[in-house]
Amino acid sequence: MAASSPAASPLVPGPVSPPPPSRLRRILGIPGAIVSRIGETFQYTSRTLAIVWRSSKGATLTLALLTALAVALPLGIAYVGKSIVDAVVAKQSAQALRFVLLELGLVVAQALVGRLLSLIGTVLGARLAVDINILILEKALTLDLRHFEDTQFYDQLGRARREASSRPLSTVLSSFQIAQNLLTLVGYAALLISFGWLSVLGLVLATVPATLAEARFSKAAFRLRNWRSQ
Repeated sequence: MAASSPAASPLVPGPVSPPPPSRLRRILGIPGAIVSRIGETFQYTSRTLAIVWRSSKGATLTLALLTALAVALPLGIAYVGKSIVDAVVAKQSAQALRFVLLELGLVVAQALVGRLLSLIGTVLGARLAVDINILILEKALTLDLRHFEDTQFYDQLGRARREASSRPLSTVLSSFQIAQNLLTLVGYAALLISFGWLSVLGLVLATVPATLAEARFSKAAFRLRNWRSQ
């Protein structure tokens, strides 16, 4: 029996023509496919978050709270470090010692938060894998034989089963990480504003190279990790 074409499957979307790259994207060398993929990522983030929330509400809330705490701790460490320098300059040894102990506590708390984020992510990923595999099996029971004869659809189904514990959770964690980095950047800018606008501008410009490199090479990294023969 001949395999049906991908367009015949109602579960496989047809090709979508990407928008033409803007002049800024051409100057920066960022392919339109990467920008399109970033847009798709944010488009499906809310749906993925709903799946993770349905799998474990408590773990999702814990991740959100720990992420908020991970935003505050580096800012606290930076502020306490400034206070240590001020106390040393003012020759207040007792106050400097208190700030050193406080900074030590914040550093320990930051390490603990990182470990807890890793632990909660592992537990939630295992729970999510079971729930998504159940959804995949329930969906597979409603499909016809022609869907499984479609090589493109069968490949997507296999990848969904293999990556059930990592991809949805990775999307949510990446969204939390983006929010954390943005809030941390704003917090550092607020701390540096007293030194002048040039310091804030330097902080913002320092994030540009890494962002452009990530955007430029993310497509190649994605293809390298997910390439499979037909």
